[in-house]
Amino acid sequence: MIDYDRIAHLYDTEFATFADDMPLLRYYADQAGGPLLELGCGNGRVTVPLAQAGFRLTGVDSSAGMLNLARKRLAAARLSERVNLVQADMRRVHLDERFGMGFIQVNSFMHLETSEDQRQALLCWHPFLRPGSPLILDLFNPDIATLLEADGRLMVDNQWRDPQSGAMVIKQLVRKIDLANQIQETIIVYDEVFPDGQTRRMLVPFNLRFLWRSEAELLLEICGYELEMVYGSYDLDPYTSVSPRMILIARRT
Repeated sequence: MIDYDRIAHLYDTEFATFADDMPLLRYYADQAGGPLLELGCGNGRVTVPLAQAGFRLTGVDSSAGMLNLARKRLAAARLSERVNLVQADMRRVHLDERFGMGFIQVNSFMHLETSEDQRQALLCWHPFLRPGSPLILDLFNPDIATLLEADGRLMVDNQWRDPQSGAMVIKQLVRKIDLANQIQETIIVYDEVFPDGQTRRMLVPFNLRFLWRSEAELLLEICGYELEMVYGSYDLDPYTSVSPRMILIARRT
């Protein structure tokens, strides 16, 4: 699993304005009511706007650094009383509340690197959801052509200026695919070039375990969820073999 404590600040600045998934979450949250359970809540990117929309949430994450960023965001927005942040392993978290919806965004479920880890997590979350409540899994679509592009080459993925340090941050990726074990092996290379000319490099390795559609459907079924829909994008487009996302909407039975 990726060490988010090391990269919390860089992650925060890179994805500060990403909100492509918010309309989908609002659509289902408005139907479900609250409270909401966010697994892998990270820096509060999604947590804060949902709290601003009037929802009560519990956010679970294993990274103290990311949760600290979320707390600062909530405090700045005067929303701390609407959100309960819990530092815990999402496979073994203990919660006393029952929720109207659960969700885990942007590949976070895939940080669970084995099918057993993924099964344990889904079983763990099941009793926290009220019967009939939706669970949203937001995954990348394991399109074969795209997977095969991950051939070990170093490629520039993004660059931006850090507003706090003034450094230019260049983010590169090295990706390889282990098809037999359904693992995407990634090394993020962060290069920071500071205004005084100094540079700093950080290497961050992590794995993602991708799921095929039928496998994901079966996993949900054996863990006590009934699949309702599979979307291929945040715009709720039908899922196809070349969709950018594989977003599964399931109901807790």
